[in-house]
Amino acid sequence: MTSQYPSSQDLQLDSALAFIPTSLLTALDTLFAGKDTRRKVTAVGQAIIQAVRPRAVLAPLQVGLAVQTHHLYRSKFLVDTLHEM
Repeated sequence: MTSQYPSSQDLQLDSALAFIPTSLLTALDTLFAGKDTRRKVTAVGQAIIQAVRPRAVLAPLQVGLAVQTHHLYRSKFLVDTLHEM
């Protein structure tokens, strides 16, 4: 069902940050140093959430990356390899 895929608004950085719980966001903010770490914090935070609850949660950035990769390259092998990592 396409209603399960994230919308383009869900893939924006601000709404992707809102997907991460406050406690995890605070922990990741203290771990990462640098000028603009929001993208790294978002990617790692959503990966942690997806790893903890693999069947219950669809992380928007990971699904969006898979859909975009499949759209650009049409390679099932590439999408499957990214999924395994």
